[in-house]
Amino acid sequence: MIALEKLREATEIHTRMLRLGLGAEDSRAYWENANRQLSEADRAKVAFEERWFGSRTMARVRYLVSNFIHRYDTYPRALQVMHRWNPADPRERKVLCHWHVQLSDPLYREFTGSILPGRRLHPEPTIDRTTTLRFVDRKTEGRWASSTSQRMAAGLWPAPARLPDRDLPSFRPGPPRSSRPWSGP
Repeated sequence: MIALEKLREATEIHTRMLRLGLGAEDSRAYWENANRQLSEADRAKVAFEERWFGSRTMARVRYLVSNFIHRYDTYPRALQVMHRWNPADPRERKVLCHWHVQLSDPLYREFTGSILPGRRLHPEPTIDRTTTLRFVDRKTEGRWASSTSQRMAAGLWPAPARLPDRDLPSFRPGPPRSSRPWSGP
């Protein structure tokens, strides 16, 4: 288990988004099945044997479990809520994944939380690969190879299109959708 003192936004830039993106459907499988009492290796073995992620190779299952541990297990109460809630609407799953990627990926967080909203105020509120690549190069200070920066920019650039409209009906204030009582950790 992850120690409580790690409950904060990630600050170190990394490349996890290159091979995973939001991963809404794989995330759902993780939320439904993850047992935080198991080690990462045991979780990957169970995930592979029980086909949480479909017919993926063991290497891919290990990669997914490792990334989801970083993305979701850092926030155990949120993971518990998602396990119990298990949102059926794909739009809700995408929004939940977006929020968790914002917490776990500082590059994605700044791009979707600052750069994109700032562009909306611009007279030409567009974003293209070149602008996104300049952002990635500036943030990584030239530490990445050009091909890595280009792949990351290609992954970030369509990020707004992956998200549903902001006014999801289930996110409006109202009574909880589940009749199950919250027992807490």
